Amino acid sequence: MTASTIRVDPRWLALRGPADARARTAHGATVVADLTRHLLARSAGGARRAVRLVDVGAGTGAGAAWLRWRLPVAQSWRLIDRDADLLALATPVADGWAEPVVADLAELPSLLAARPADVVTCQALLDLLTADQIATLLRPAVASDAAVLLSLSVTGHVTLRPEHPDDDLVNEAFNAHQHRSHLLGPDAGKHAAAALRARGYTVTAVPTPWRLGSADRDLTAAWLHGRAQAAGEQMPGDSGRIARWLDQRLAAAARGGLVATVGHVDVLGIPPGRTGERP
Repeated sequence: MTASTIRVDPRWLALRGPADARARTAHGATVVADLTRHLLARSAGGARRAVRLVDVGAGTGAGAAWLRWRLPVAQSWRLIDRDADLLALATPVADGWAEPVVADLAELPSLLAARPADVVTCQALLDLLTADQIATLLRPAVASDAAVLLSLSVTGHVTLRPEHPDDDLVNEAFNAHQHRSHLLGPDAGKHAAAALRARGYTVTAVPTPWRLGSADRDLTAAWLHGRAQAAGEQMPGDSGRIARWLDQRLAAAARGGLVATVGHVDVLGIPPGRTGERP
């Protein structure tokens, strides 16, 4: 998690950026429309200033950049990440429309207490958090009466075509690895949605799966390596089978003959008592 303990390779962020954007553009229109409706209703209610958005674990700012152009309101952005090197690479910072803030997730409550937000967002972050860390993320957002958009959390559902006899073995091992050290892994999206509903939020959850094909060979190869490494750590007794699976899957991807659908979900929470909510 870039907001807490794990250092993310900027090369991985660059590789996944196009797939993230495709997934959200193809499937995430509902949550963007609902967030837009909420923000326009807020402006119509008399709040004429720019909407204050905070992106947590922002990395190089791809999530903020994707969302900015889809919200038809004046915006003021803060990108929060513990990794100053990633923020230094962020296009929104270089272009001057986002303020970088080097801080850990644990500092978010004090940051939002000092300067509240209207929208708190993150991308590809929830599955790297524990339940306590998700509470740390959501609590100050709720206290700010902010909308919450939690994007591209993995769901644990993966399909590969053509199939391989060890696809299920690797998927089960990978998902188990995602739960290490009390992390929520593929359960994080559902957990966050339930937590927001418990606080009176109107919640919309929309599948935003990656679909990787022959045009995504570099990303697919990196993704396969990551799955095999995690699966091998989780099930060292099956390391030989996992290594053979990886070799065969990499060969298929290099030939352009592998299609992967990787489940993700976007979760939008609209605070209670707001006009413009979706029925």
